[in-house]
Amino acid sequence: VSARYLGLDRSRGRVLVALGVLGLIGFVLFMVDVRAGIEWNIGLFERWAIYPIMVGHALLGATMLTRQAARVVGAHEGAVPAR
Repeated sequence: VSARYLGLDRSRGRVLVALGVLGLIGFVLFMVDVRAGIEWNIGLFERWAIYPIMVGHALLGATMLTRQAARVVGAHEGAVPAR
């Protein structure tokens, strides 16, 4: 799904992609740490996998809510007043 389809500008779309890539890298490091039994800084890798995705979801949700609110306000401004 493209950022434009979701109503995002190019910079926010790139931020979401970067956060997703960081989350996937963190997930891979977390799984390597768990599978290999290294148990070195496992909490850091777990957070590195989860936090970027959570921030990305919050950014996407906030952007979509503000876009929706702007559309509703714009629709009300163009409405014909009741008599």
